[in-house]
Amino acid sequence: MNKTIPGFSALTAAMFLAATAHAKDEREGWYGGLDLGLAVPRDMNTRGKNGGIPTNCDQHLGRATVNIDGRNEDLPWPLNDPRCARGQDRWENSFNLDNGPLLGLNVGYARRGFRFEGEYFYRQHAGESSSIGTLSGGKNDEFLRSEERMGDVGGPQIFGNVYYDFRDVLPKVIPYIGGGVGLMLARMEYSAEFRRNPDRTVIERLGRNPNAAGTLTSEEEKLSDTLWGYQLMAGADYPLTERVFWE
Repeated sequence: MNKTIPGFSALTAAMFLAATAHAKDEREGWYGGLDLGLAVPRDMNTRGKNGGIPTNCDQHLGRATVNIDGRNEDLPWPLNDPRCARGQDRWENSFNLDNGPLLGLNVGYARRGFRFEGEYFYRQHAGESSSIGTLSGGKNDEFLRSEERMGDVGGPQIFGNVYYDFRDVLPKVIPYIGGGVGLMLARMEYSAEFRRNPDRTVIERLGRNPNAAGTLTSEEEKLSDTLWGYQLMAGADYPLTERVFWE
């Protein structure tokens, strides 16, 4: 899965560890830094698929005879019936995640205006609940409520970055541009609830087992995935001391 990992560091302090203290050379050599900032996510879009069996195949529901497409059918259907294939119900949804904290560490080496850096940081966003707009297979009338919830979304990230410093362009302030690629181990808490209409007449009219009226289908799960992403950076460094810079 390819995914851009959006976000930015609003505040960054970096200490450059160099052997010399001359203004032109103070950014040469090894350095380390601390990232403190705000991560701004994009909307999270999901595509869901029900891995369970259809309502009319649920062996836990009582027996019923329902008119389906002009023919009386004894329910539940046996599990070996082709109509009981799993994964028939599908849907799409979207979540607007909150901004969250970003904390990180970096270490790198500066040489002739370039900086080669390894960066580790952690970000986290509060999730939200979102109603499902359209269910496949005409399921919207069957369910009075269909909702997904994303709990806290976040995880550690590791990036390799390259920067270029524009030295001697401005007094004291050093503009820079950069880019990087990396990996994120994304973790989230997921839950979903599908509450069926309690009216047996409505459920039967839809061609479903009326014994399913008012029942709840729910799921809770902890999800994780490894995503790759990229980032583009631009900013300026301001020296606080000969070897400490504020980005």
